[in-house]
Amino acid sequence: MIDCENLVNNESLTPDFSSSPNNVEIWEGFSLGLVPSWSNTLNSPHLAFDNGQEPCWTYIYDVSSGLPIFNCLASHFNKYGQNKGFAEGIVTDVSILNNPFYSYFISVDASMLECTEDDSEGNLILRLGNNIVVTENFEYTNPIVFPGSNSITLQNFPIDNVNGNTYTIDNYNPSQDFTQLELINAN
Repeated sequence: MIDCENLVNNESLTPDFSSSPNNVEIWEGFSLGLVPSWSNTLNSPHLAFDNGQEPCWTYIYDVSSGLPIFNCLASHFNKYGQNKGFAEGIVTDVSILNNPFYSYFISVDASMLECTEDDSEGNLILRLGNNIVVTENFEYTNPIVFPGSNSITLQNFPIDNVNGNTYTIDNYNPSQDFTQLELINAN
């Protein structure tokens, strides 16, 4: 059995502002490449920070401020009485192999953000895939059908804790090879 760690580059989703101006528009941080090795798949996941007046400010960030930044995947369902949902997702490249000698342990830390009055729950969905597509205006009805081909949902974890939890999948043995790991927040 081979023990291989850190199959995900930039597993902590740390932004890189080294080639950015001092004041950065972080609303579309993932699509702008501010989080190395990760990109958006569904809608516009973003970076945010607490500016002292708004707990989830997503617009101009002063890089020199040193304020902590966090990743934000927003979601809601039936917010406007339309019986539709809105989800955001991010993806990174991985090499998950269908090999009887390999099993995988996947661990994700996540918490609920209280950015608006109706932020009370969400679901962290972990998917593996090949050819996952970027969809800017993704809306869904239940059951959710995600865009892209050749992908599977590994797990759907309910998130309802502002203090955070670690969500894990242990001893996963894939039935095929996968080249992408996707994280989605959907209600």
